Amino acid sequence: MAETLGPMCYAFLDYGDHNVFDKDGLQTKNFIVSNITQDANPTVTVHEDKRHSFEDGDFVEFREVEGME
Repeated sequence: MAETLGPMCYAFLDYGDHNVFDKDGLQTKNFIVSNITQDANPTVTVHEDKRHSFEDGDFVEFREVEGME
């Protein structure tokens, strides 16, 4: 879309479908997980020196997991 308004103009370009899953636009953060219970609904505990701002419904990715089936 483009529009000319006398000596001024603007243009908008959209290059296709976009999937954005980040609802707040903040950079992703890394945390050290110190414990995960092996219950049906597990509890994840992060290292005590780090505070997180995760909420119900947030997606997380676990990498470099050791010692859990």
